[in-house]
Parts: sequence; structure tokens; C-alpha cells
Amino acid sequence: MVLAPEPGLAARVAGPGHATAARIVSGAPGPTLAALDAWMQREECLQVKRRHADRITWEPRRDLFSNVRRGLNLGGRGYALSRTGEVAATVSAVDDKRVLVRLDADVVTSRRQRLAAGGVSAVSGVAAGGTVATVAVVAHAALIVFPLALLPIAAGAGVGYAIARSHRGVAARTQVALEQVLDRLEHGELRKPPSLLDALTQT
Repeated sequence: MVLAPEPGLAARVAGPGHATAARIVSGAPGPTLAALDAWMQREECLQVKRRHADRITWEPRRDLFSNVRRGLNLGGRGYALSRTGEVAATVSAVDDKRVLVRLDADVVTSRRQRLAAGGVSAVSGVAAGGTVATVAVVAHAALIVFPLALLPIAAGAGVGYAIARSHRGVAARTQVALEQVLDRLEHGELRKPPSLLDALTQT
């Protein structure tokens, strides 16, 4: 699925606020949505937020076992979906044997945090440059020292931009995670029995 580019300065600088993946797979709406629900709760450290006939939204679990699982990266997948604000699945019938599955993940919070951190870095650089410039004026050495004031300004802006752009990696990992869920759904891998660790994290 190809989405129209997201408008706005935040999207141009830091990247998209949402990731989306869609695919037509074999199955019926009810069982497909149930399989996705079981997988998201069992394998992605998510819990149900809202449930509708053809759509479920999940949010990250915040219990001890889920935090440990994410922190130690048990399973080796990185748990990108559990680091989003919300994940949603919508399932609609295409014909008697196939359904269209759309997965959406909200990464706006990650983008906002990185933009804020980048802004702090840029402002700090400007403040440091202003301090150097002030000292230069007081010491009557503006022509010699003033150019040095540009260094922290440039450094702060560069670091801030890099921090903001790092969100693109978050969005990309989230996109890949959504596609991987659809891969598993397409190949019938979402219905495996839960492991002992899965059982513990669901208690």
C-alpha cells in the first residue's frame, strides 16, 4: 500500500507519524481478526484498547513481564510494535475465501519526543554561541572570537537535526514489523500454541 506523503514540517524533517501495511490473505474476517488479536497480545506485548466487529486497536502493555521481555529482547524481534502509541487491525471480506487486512501503527509520540530533543540541542547551541559572542563583545575581541560563536550554533543545529531524523529509523522498523505480522498471517504462523514465557506474560 502506497500512502500519500504526510504534509507538514514535522513529517519533512523527522519522517512519518504512522506506518501502514495491507495485504489480501486467505481466510474469513472473524477468525483472521481473532488470530491477529492472539498474536498481538502473546507475541508483541500489546493489550486490547478497543474492540469492534471488524477492527481491534491495541496499546503497549506496561506490566513487569512485558517490560522485562522488551528490555531483554526475548524472542529477538525488537518488539517495535510495543513501542508505538497504538496499533490497529481492520479486516474486511474480499470474497468468500479472502480478506483484506490493514495494519496501522501510530508513532507520533516517538516523532514528537525526538523533535523536542532535537529542538533542545539546537537551542542549547544557540545559547552557547550567544555566550561566546557576549564574551567577545565585552573583551573587545569580536573580530577574533565572534566567528567561534558560530561553532556551537552549527554543532547544536546539526546534532538536533540528527536526533529528529533518527525517528525515521523508528518508523522504518515499525513498518517492517507490520509487514512481518502479515507475512506470518499469510503463511498460517499466527496460530502456534503459546510457550511457557507467553503464558507467564499473559498473567
